[in-house]
Amino acid sequence: MGKFKVGYRVHHPFYGRGTIKASDNSPVQYFVEFDSEHEDLHAGGYNGIRGKDNSCYWLYEYDLTV
Repeated sequence: MGKFKVGYRVHHPFYGRGTIKASDNSPVQYFVEFDSEHEDLHAGGYNGIRGKDNSCYWLYEYDLTV
């Protein structure tokens, strides 16, 4: 179990602020929808959860801060 929960607001040093939309525990990863679009991000998709186009990515706990 990771330190972040769905709905937490987090920060990534390059992509900025975002919201955790889903998590996967093997290993702990988070599906984050960022406030801003970036060309190297995607819309994701996880168990029916889809984010905004060019705004989402799966990241590890060590990639994020609150």
